Amino acid sequence: MHIFVEIVIILPLLVLCYQFYFFSVNSKGIQRQNRCQKLGIVFMTFGIIALVFKTVPIVFFGLILILFGFRLISRGLDRLEKNIYNPNHEKDLVVSSTCNTEMIEADNFHITSIPNEN
Repeated sequence: MHIFVEIVIILPLLVLCYQFYFFSVNSKGIQRQNRCQKLGIVFMTFGIIALVFKTVPIVFFGLILILFGFRLISRGLDRLEKNIYNPNHEKDLVVSSTCNTEMIEADNFHITSIPNEN
């Protein structure tokens, strides 16, 4: 019965943490960096503290918080103005022989390949 009570208390807390997570991730710019870093540190701290209690539901809750914390901290370290073109790595970009340029897009991430010189 004691484990059931812990689970009943932990589930709403997990949903609340999940909502805080998505609120922080969906912010823009500097606010996103600040919120993600601060909330990531808070989640990591609470996750590590939860590991001290040594009951199965609380330990799993702590591990989930630690994982949320790692993801938030990594989102908070994301650069705002990404400029990834590096002329030293031109030969690393794969270019098809049939087209002149190739573009790969993911979130705010663009790579444009070098035109064929054939």
